[in-house]
Formats: sequence, C-alpha cells, structure tokens
Amino acid sequence: MDDQTQQVVCAAAGGELPPGTQLAEVDLWGVRAVLAYRLDEAEHERRVRSGAGSVDDLWALNALLKLPVGEPAPASLLNDYEQGLLRGCPPGALRRCGNTVERLAVLPLWVDLAVVGSDHAGLDALNRMPFGAYAPQAIWLDCPVEGAERLVAEAELYSTGVVQWQGDGVPRVLAVPQPLRDVQITAAGWRFTEHAYRQVLGGCGGRAVVNPLQWPTP
Repeated sequence: MDDQTQQVVCAAAGGELPPGTQLAEVDLWGVRAVLAYRLDEAEHERRVRSGAGSVDDLWALNALLKLPVGEPAPASLLNDYEQGLLRGCPPGALRRCGNTVERLAVLPLWVDLAVVGSDHAGLDALNRMPFGAYAPQAIWLDCPVEGAERLVAEAELYSTGVVQWQGDGVPRVLAVPQPLRDVQITAAGWRFTEHAYRQVLGGCGGRAVVNPLQWPTP
C-alpha cells in the first residue's frame, strides 16, 4: 500500500486508525476500494488451524446467527429447513453432537472504513459507494475541489466522507464519514465480511470481483 493511500485513509478516519488496522486494495461489488480492516485473530487462527471453510449462503448464515457462539444449543431452535441448510455448511462452521448444534464460526474481520477513488467531483461519484450498509465509507477525490459542493452536501446526507488530495500538501477532509449506528449483524453483513476476508488474504483464486448482495444459488 503506497504512502499516499495511507495518508488519505488516515485523514478520512480522523487522523489515526484503530490499533491492529491493516489496509488492502480489493474488488468488491465490481468496485475497486481500499479497506481499513481488523482481523479477528482468534477466528483467523481457528480457520487456518482447522481448515474451516467460508460460509457463503445468505440463508445458512441467517440460520447460524440464530445459534449462540461456542455453546451447544438444541437443534430444535431451528426449523427443518434451517437445519437442512446447516447440513450443507463447509467443515468448521459448526459442531453437531446428538440433538445439539454448536456454532463455531464468527465474523472473520471488521471493516472500519472503505475508501473509493474518484477522478471527478460530480454527483455520480456517489454511485460507486455501495458499502454504506456494512461499513463507514469515504470518497477520495483525486481531482480539483472546485465544483464539489453538491457532492459534499449529498455525501453528508448519506454519512459518506469526502477527502480531496492530489499529492500536494496534506489531504483535505471535506466531509467526515460517520460510523454505523445501532449495528446488528445480519446475514448480508456477515457475507460481506466473508468476501472481504477472502480477498484481503488473496484466497479463492485471487482477488476476483464478487457481489456481496448476490442472491444465493438454490
């Protein structure tokens, strides 16, 4: 990650990033973005040690979310359809014992900020900001700031940050990205982190374009 990108991300994050934060450039939902993320080291080590696979089915993730973590629960907490979905989960996601099931998998990382570059200050720069439901986000304007007033006003309405910098001086924060409020983990949000996790590790055949909202295949 080059120094310019690090400076822009740090400026958008308020001057510093949380301890343990790493940066990675990824393709998500067809958009090239820089993610500031923190691995769940315990979950990462568990997956590496056990060869646990990634759960990529929205409905299976939704069923997993109904189970407590690391604690055997009656399988009857789930209906027959949900139990069938979990039978198709990759190894390491859960553990079965008799009539109980224990969820082992948790989110593998947290995305603290997603930054997407733009070479213009038009309103359609916001069209390339699809991560707002999952993480704070910011636009990096690699262009003159003149004419950016409407973009900044719209970005603030959607809690999106705007940073302008072309390499001279220091980055200018025109709008501060807002943290997500009252965040509750959803199946779609979990699936987003799974896709981000695979990409930042360079797994699954490399950094392919993935759609975090793609409807699950029957």
